[in-house]
Amino acid sequence: MKNDIDTIILEALSFYTPMTKEQLILDLDSKKIRAIPQLDLELLEKRLSYFVKKKKSKIIVTEGEKTYIKLYPKKRGTFYRNFNFYFIGQIKKMLKGLRS
Repeated sequence: MKNDIDTIILEALSFYTPMTKEQLILDLDSKKIRAIPQLDLELLEKRLSYFVKKKKSKIIVTEGEKTYIKLYPKKRGTFYRNFNFYFIGQIKKMLKGLRS
């Protein structure tokens, strides 16, 4: 259920323009909101603070109001991908050799 609420909120948040809670509520998809009757302002605030904590969104204070903006997901570097690929590959080969 929380995943549904999270996706609805994240779909409404913008990468480009900071949005207040009021703007975010107006931008939510009404058809999807009707399917989740337990969504209220308190739950919206909790989920927004969770997104800030998990670095999926950011708070920007403009004109004394809190506004929220969605952050781009961070890409892992090529070093991490290559290291992970070769390291995990070598471990799998070793384990496969031990099983034989």
